[in-house]
Amino acid sequence: DGLSKSDMEKLTFYAVSAPEKLDRIGAYLAEKLSRDVVRHRYGNVVIAMEALDQLLMACHSQSIKPFVESFLHMVAKLLESREPDLQVLGTNS
Repeated sequence: DGLSKSDMEKLTFYAVSAPEKLDRIGAYLAEKLSRDVVRHRYGNVVIAMEALDQLLMACHSQSIKPFVESFLHMVAKLLESREPDLQVLGTNS
């Protein structure tokens, strides 16, 4: 159920093409990441955070503000985790 590199490229292209959808993309990724943290699917968590990092770097518009809220929620989720690897992932993002 994780995002492949190809999926991330498509998602980034879509977000840049339709920045008004960033809030929905962010909400979806936040929900998915939360589920994956609880289910210990850490590979998926890493991929989701890579996607978020790429989206933040690629998208430069006013529509990024709602997305940032989801991003910060996900970083907080990682920092609150008891898994050191997830804490490092959140810190690096």
